[in-house]
Parts: sequence; C-alpha cells; structure tokens
Amino acid sequence: MLFVIGQGQLGGIETYCLRMCRELHRRGHMLEIWFVKSHADAAIVREFRSVARVRFLSRLAAVPLLPIAPRVPPGCDLVFTTGRLSLIFGAFALRRGACPPLVAGVFSQWEYARRPSDYKSRISHAVLDKIGWRNLVFCTEGCRTAHLEARGEEIGAAYISPLLVRLPERAGAREQAPGAPLKIVSVGSFTPFKTYNFTLPAVIAALRASGLAVEWTIFGDGSERPRVEEAIESAGVGDIVRLAGRLDYADFPNIVGAADLYIGAGTTLIEASALGVPALVALDDNPDATTPGYFCDRAGTYTSDVSDGEALTDFAQTIAAFAALSAAERAALRARSIARAQDYSIARAESEIHAILSQARPVLPRLGLPARLAYMIGVVQEAVRVALGKGAYRVR
Repeated sequence: MLFVIGQGQLGGIETYCLRMCRELHRRGHMLEIWFVKSHADAAIVREFRSVARVRFLSRLAAVPLLPIAPRVPPGCDLVFTTGRLSLIFGAFALRRGACPPLVAGVFSQWEYARRPSDYKSRISHAVLDKIGWRNLVFCTEGCRTAHLEARGEEIGAAYISPLLVRLPERAGAREQAPGAPLKIVSVGSFTPFKTYNFTLPAVIAALRASGLAVEWTIFGDGSERPRVEEAIESAGVGDIVRLAGRLDYADFPNIVGAADLYIGAGTTLIEASALGVPALVALDDNPDATTPGYFCDRAGTYTSDVSDGEALTDFAQTIAAFAALSAAERAALRARSIARAQDYSIARAESEIHAILSQARPVLPRLGLPARLAYMIGVVQEAVRVALGKGAYRVR
C-alpha cells in the first residue's frame, strides 16, 4: 500500500497514517510513504521509517516544482491520499498497467466542499470527477455531509472510515486533590479553524471570576500563535493559561492522562477519552465559545464537526458543571469515555482497508498537459504570494 501525505509534520492526519501503518506493518503488509512537501518533523519521519519505505517527492523546494511523480510501487494494491496536493501526485503516479485504486481520504469538512479557486483545488476536483464517489473516504459523518452540496448527493453512499487510535493497555485518570485547580489540557495546532484557542481564554477568565480555580495548558504551535497570545493577554489570564509549545507525540498519554478535563478536536478527542480523561468537543470554525458536550456522549462518527439538530451549550457552563460533579459521577464519566473509545480501536485497521478496497475502483485519472501546466503556473504564483507576505492558498 502507498500512502501519499502532504507533509511530515506532527498533526492529526500524520499521526492517523502512522498508527495505520504501524498496525498494517505488524500484520505483514508492505508499505510505502510519500511526503509531497520537503519540510518534515525528524521524529515522526523516523517513526514512519521504522514500518515503511519513506521517500520525499521534493527536496530542493517546499513542494515539487514539476508535476511529475514516480510510478507506484510494483504490486501496489491501494494508493491512499490525505489532501488536495497528495491526491494530485497520487494521480500523477498512476500509469497504464499500474493502476491500483486511487482513494481520496477526506479529513477536513472544507477539503473539497468549496468551489475550486486556486490551482490545487481545480486540479484535485478534476481528479475527483474522474475517480468518482466510490474512491472517496470520509473520516466523519459531518465531513461527508459538508461535501454533499459540492460533490453531489451520490457521495451520501461514500464510505466513512473512523479515525482509529491505539488504545492504552491501562487507562486511568488523575484524582483532583481537594482545593487543587481544575486542570484542563488541549493539544492541537494553532490554525484559523481551531477557534477554541481564541474564544476559551475569555471563558477561563469568567470561570475564575465566578470563584472556580482552573488552569489551562495548551500544547501546539502554528501561524495563529500571535492571535492566541493576544486572546490570553486580553482576557488577563496569562498566569493560569500556559502555552507549552509543541508536544512530542510519545508524551501524549502522560501529559493528557494527568489532566482532569480535555478540550480539543479531531483524533485527540478519541485519544484523550481512551485514557479515561473526559473530552469536551471543540467544534471547527465555531465563532462562539460553545460545545456539543463530551465526545463519549455523541452518536455516530462525529468528532469536531457538528451534527444536525445537536444542542450546543456554553463552555463556561459545561466546565462549571464538570467541576461540580461528585467523585462517583466523574468516575462514571471516565468509564463512559473509555468505553466510547473502544469503537475506534486500531485493531480494525486491516478490516477498514479491506472495506475501502471493496468499494474503490481502479480508474486511471489522466492528467493531461493543461493540468500539468496549470500546476506549474500555480506553484510559481503561490511562491510569489508567499514572498509578498500574502501566505499560501488556503481552503476555507
């Protein structure tokens, strides 16, 4: 199997692929990883190298300058891509006589849901049109729903493969000492759509003003860090909200497992729950400080996306209610959290791959000269945008 990944940074997509590769390798599958972008986290690349053959499609520039990809490995059964750029290069890699199913894994509710404007969106949408809905795999129900209007009602039958995690052998949670502050932890990159990083400082300030002792530690980094710092300063909570920098993925169980409460998005909700730490859902792109509640109490495969008709409550109200729980009530919530995480065991990895393969179809998405020229022109234009301080093209 070939996994084509945009970049080798520590993030939800990368750790998901790493967990899948570890489990598939353990079961005897041969794996190859292609990173499209050149910059990568050395630690996570080492982890991938321990279970798969790793190669970078670009070394001299941030992304490949030419729309050329190596041929897929001989005997490859599946090409799994994780975003627009990786889908494009997965398509470039297919040749006549070597055409396993090309699958577009969709991990963001905005990935292919908007009208294509930049070159990556235009070319990747063209690839999707050619490979069809059977070769789309969504990570949550909300993600699939968000794409219905743009991709057509037929993708309502596209496969949903949940975000799988490695469950800890033993889960336990910190017992809050009498008088100790409520310890909240979050882990995630500082990106525009993770709006809880901007709205929660004011919530923490309100909780303290109400008399609740609380502290919030945030692990992460990214382009929106200055905005997070500004929100913390504006709320006047710099003494109880700590920006702890990037978290080594191997330290996640120890750090998060010592928390009373977790607030976050995506896969981390499942991982925190598996550790017995109640996880409050932070919705993507939510301008308000509201939550649908605990991950363990949500039905379906929703993570940080909203379900139709789901009631939202204020974070301040929900956190205060958690703080008021008795020891027995917290124990019951921890037990529900652990039980819910069992549905996302990485032991399902092989069966998920077989389910994806049973629906996907081998289609040769020929990308002709116009698409290749559009890619090269787009790379140059994006480089100019970055040089002028306008930033890379974003899907929003």
